[in-house]
Amino acid sequence: MRTEAGQRRLRILLVEDNPGDAWMTEEALKDGPVPVEVLILEDGQAALDHLRGQASSPEGVLPHIVLLDLNLPGKSGFEVLQEVRCDARLAHLPIIILSSSTHPEDVERAYRLHANCYVAKAETFERLIRELRCLKEFWGSVAVLPRSGSLVS
Repeated sequence: MRTEAGQRRLRILLVEDNPGDAWMTEEALKDGPVPVEVLILEDGQAALDHLRGQASSPEGVLPHIVLLDLNLPGKSGFEVLQEVRCDARLAHLPIIILSSSTHPEDVERAYRLHANCYVAKAETFERLIRELRCLKEFWGSVAVLPRSGSLVS
């Protein structure tokens, strides 16, 4: 989807169970020149259900990127990542881990499961804005992404 100026509107699925973190992330994503649409889901199973529903619907539109917390109720972020990577209809989705964990084991496990990026949650709102602006500008302006709604089969 392109804006009036021809710039791509970046569709982001944010999977975050902490309402405060979700609010701060959504607010930080509004900053900057790349326009966004953010859908927030609070648990891993809801994220998988949403993605699978979009992938199986003829008019379904998948997000351009997924921002995924690791510590979620029910299915963890690791489980979501693994299931998405095993689903041919979803495996192409860029998944960015956005976690408060900086444990080397978590980082290594996320990359072993083929996360596209691992970002530790910033300690301040100002830093969060800077970090998410960089991510958003890269994925919204620099990276070449699959066509809207296109699926890999």
